[in-house]
Amino acid sequence: MYGIIEGRANMISKDSSDAISENSIGGSTFRYYILEGDKKAINTKYIRRDNDGNWYYGNNRIAKFGFADNSLLGEIETVTLPNGSKVVAMVRGNVAVQVDKVKKFMRGHSPDLSSTEKNEFDRLSKNEKTLSKAELALLNKLKDLKDNFDRSIAMKNDLEAVGLFDTDEANNLIFNALLDAGDIAKKDGERIRIVAVGSNGDVGLESVWAIYQDGTRYPKYMKTVWTKGTPRRGRGE
Repeated sequence: MYGIIEGRANMISKDSSDAISENSIGGSTFRYYILEGDKKAINTKYIRRDNDGNWYYGNNRIAKFGFADNSLLGEIETVTLPNGSKVVAMVRGNVAVQVDKVKKFMRGHSPDLSSTEKNEFDRLSKNEKTLSKAELALLNKLKDLKDNFDRSIAMKNDLEAVGLFDTDEANNLIFNALLDAGDIAKKDGERIRIVAVGSNGDVGLESVWAIYQDGTRYPKYMKTVWTKGTPRRGRGE
């Protein structure tokens, strides 16, 4: 189950769709919080609720939360992006999350540079100020490939460090979180921050969203930003 938190918080129990429980936000091993606004999500030590019933992750207001619930997943469809490429995506409403971004990219399976590309990258990097336009374009392409590989490995390690291993349950949690984040995104290029909670702690995720002319919302960039131990419940303020 999931809940939208507006004004006074409705905490929907994992076991009962109509139960309201203050403890339900911490009642599942795998869960996620979507943070409101563009403030940087910090590595916090507590979750708290203010006197108006708003829940916070540290100083970040929680806009939405959810669990690894199969019933909230969308349908697997082939989606055509504006550049003409076709991708297999988890689609719910107007939000599309490429399946390989969750099951491959976030799991460390982005390809590394080949030995030839690494040699070329090293050569071009040492002489960047004197490169021709074509060489600079090649260097930038290799930088993007290297960045993708580095982020892919970092996400794999960070997710596994908090107990979110490559399982259906953990991947469904990530799909649900990204689908909900896409629902919240209001403008192209908006950054939505997510906290995913595993059995061994929390990991911060950043997702940057593309919103196309037909209204389709698609995460074009993702990375993990920190990991930590499970937060304690703070006192309401």
